[in-house]
Amino acid sequence: MIKNRSLYQILNILPDASMDEIKTGFRKLALIHHPDKNSNSPESLVNFQIINNAYNTLVSPEKRKAYDIYLKTSSVYQNKSESTSADSSSKVHTAGKQWSLQNLCNQFNFILWEIEDILNSTRSVTDINLYSGYTIHQWLLRILIFTDKWVLQPAGFIDYFYQARKIGKNSVSDLLKEGFNNNSHQPYRNIYDYFYDIRKRMDKFIKSIKTQDVLKTIDGHDIKLIDSIFESQKLAYHYLGSINLILKNNGSDIEQFIHSNKCYDQDHRELIGFHR
Repeated sequence: MIKNRSLYQILNILPDASMDEIKTGFRKLALIHHPDKNSNSPESLVNFQIINNAYNTLVSPEKRKAYDIYLKTSSVYQNKSESTSADSSSKVHTAGKQWSLQNLCNQFNFILWEIEDILNSTRSVTDINLYSGYTIHQWLLRILIFTDKWVLQPAGFIDYFYQARKIGKNSVSDLLKEGFNNNSHQPYRNIYDYFYDIRKRMDKFIKSIKTQDVLKTIDGHDIKLIDSIFESQKLAYHYLGSINLILKNNGSDIEQFIHSNKCYDQDHRELIGFHR
C-alpha cells in the first residue's frame, strides 16, 4: 500500500495537539534533521523543509483549519492512509532520508484519487451550480492547472501535445484558459481528458523524482520545485475540503486560496471557463 503520513504524523503528534505540542514536536525533529547537523546534505535540506512545512501549516489557525477539514471529509485519506496515531509516526525519526521525499510525492496520489472520486461522482450530473462564482469542476481545474504549471512542467513532465508543437510551458495554461472545445485544436475535450493526462504524468514524476530535482530553482522565479510542491498540495487541501463539504451538503461557499508567493498569481488570476 502507498504510504501517506499526515502533517501531524510527520511531527509525531496527535490531530488534537495543542500549539505547545506542535512546537515541541517540531523542535525535537529539528534537532535531528536540521541541515547543520547533517553536513548540509541535500537529503537533510529536503527533510527539514518537509518538517518545516508541516510546522508552518499547523501553527497557522487558518491553514490548520483548512487542512483539518480536508482530513475529516476525505474518504480517500480515511480509507487509504496509515493510522493517525502518534506512535505510527515515530518512524519519521528512523525511516531514512529518502522516505521523507517519497512520502511528500505520494501526497499527490491521494489528492488525485480524491479528484477522481469527485469527478466520477459528478459525471452524470450537470455541473452548473455555482459556488462562490464557479462550478465544482472549475474549482478542480484550478488544482490541476496549478499542479501542471508549477510542479509537472518545471520538473520536465510537459504534455506531449505541447512538446511536439514546441509550445512553451508558460503558454500552456493560457491555451487551456480558452476552454475545452471540441472544435479547437487541443488535446482535451473535457476535464476528464485533462485529469487523466495529469494522472499519467504525475505517475512518471513520482517514480523518477530525486532529491536534487526538488531542490532546483524554477526558471525565472526565486523559488524551488519543492516550494511549488508544498504550495500545490496546500491549494489542493484547501479546495478539496470545501468541495467535500458541499458534496456532503455541509457547505455552500469556497474561499479563495491565498498564495504564499506573488509569482504564483501571475498568469493564473482568471479561472478557466470551459464547455462540456
